[in-house]
Amino acid sequence: MKQSFNSYANEYEKGIVIQARSDRPFRTKKMFILFFVLTICGIVQAQTPEWENPEIFDINKEPARVTSLPYSDEKQAIADIYSESPYYLLLDETWKFNWHKKSADKPVGFYKEGYNVSQWDNIQVPGNWELQGFGIPIYSNANYPHPKNPPYIDHSDNPVGCYVRDFSLPENWDGRCVYLHFESGLTAMYIWVNGQYVGYSQVTKSPEEFDITPYIRQGKNTLAIEGYRWSDGAYLEDQDFWRLSGFDRSVYLYSTAQTRIFDFFAKGDLDASYKNGLFSVDVILKNYLPNPQQAKMEAKLLDATGKTVFAETKKVTAPANIAFSKKVSALHLWSNETPYLYTLLLTLKEESGKTIEVTSSKIGFRKVEIKNAQLLVNGKAILVRGVNMHEHNPYTGHVQTEAMMCKDIALMKQHNINAVRTSHYPQSPRWYKLCDEYGLFLCDEANLESHGLGYGPDNVSNFPEWYNAHLDRVIRLVERDKNHPSNCLVVGK
Repeated sequence: MKQSFNSYANEYEKGIVIQARSDRPFRTKKMFILFFVLTICGIVQAQTPEWENPEIFDINKEPARVTSLPYSDEKQAIADIYSESPYYLLLDETWKFNWHKKSADKPVGFYKEGYNVSQWDNIQVPGNWELQGFGIPIYSNANYPHPKNPPYIDHSDNPVGCYVRDFSLPENWDGRCVYLHFESGLTAMYIWVNGQYVGYSQVTKSPEEFDITPYIRQGKNTLAIEGYRWSDGAYLEDQDFWRLSGFDRSVYLYSTAQTRIFDFFAKGDLDASYKNGLFSVDVILKNYLPNPQQAKMEAKLLDATGKTVFAETKKVTAPANIAFSKKVSALHLWSNETPYLYTLLLTLKEESGKTIEVTSSKIGFRKVEIKNAQLLVNGKAILVRGVNMHEHNPYTGHVQTEAMMCKDIALMKQHNINAVRTSHYPQSPRWYKLCDEYGLFLCDEANLESHGLGYGPDNVSNFPEWYNAHLDRVIRLVERDKNHPSNCLVVGK
């Protein structure tokens, strides 16, 4: 005889265990198993940190874009010296720092306002932990310097470094958008501003940007970062080099207007005669105001003497994508022997004509092709005399200064080297500008290397949950370096 719903309810209230009836032999059992499995999955997911989840490699990070800064006028943009921009604030030099060998020992709540870090150590940024007394440098080729069990990391031997630094914003940044830029991040890092969580990132040797506008204020602000030596991302960074931790490159803030030039792709191609230039630039404007904004977008191309080769202004309604193009005759070609550069100026103006911001980029006219098994530059076969290059110095580790880069280029030129492979990751943005200027062909390589897992089916490159992490590293490489004439080949691996 079937029992009524009310009868079941009465038994439940009395604490009587309801057993499965013969007319529904497995329903209750199945429901219990399903509930148990879902509960366990939820607990496991909640307990798994982002740095052991290959499907999480950034949270709240800005989309990839070209490396550029806003300037207030054309003169500043032509010089393109970051420190001369009123919208740039460098965060290098001394930070407060706290290091522990395992993540369980990290300071709790150090990112909160009022937390006392006065007794912490000091550390230089950029700078590697291990060369400043925190941890041990490790050299390895194919073997991973941590237990091989992707995506997991040994929690008992995963050093964590916590950074804290105060900063104050310039007065002329009031009402503007503010971005935090890392030229090269950490293997895994969490970011807070004034005690508020900003986001997460998981890649080294590539730029990372975060919009921190909602978290900043006039007066003193506090930036806090929790960084890890290893993460699941480390399985993709198994290069043959010294394994060092910390920020290899600069950290800075920059600000933009509410309507801004977000990104641009400039191309200096050649026609079939290799004598006439095919210039084009695609510009992406973003607008963070509630309503679309009427504006003017101007593109201007200058030769090395400052003479205007091309100029055009278009009325736009931001946000917008704008394209400019022009056939340029009697031009100078870019090559490794004659690295002639033009200056592209992009000026965003209000509808009235008042300048909002100006940005710039050096571009070169050249054509790279492969025909009949020959690599051609501007229609001529070239003999590649190339070298592989790591970012490394015996005294500063992975931190490279412009003087070091210039010395390397001088040595290469003295030995008739004309090409460099950025093995095995994107180099400093400054390196690409120098190669444009002095004439070196670049083979630009993404930060992807997992040969420590072998080349068979067990390599993480075969697993779908790792697909987006691979693709993101290639996208960020291409988007950052797309405007450099020296960048002739891209290796995604």
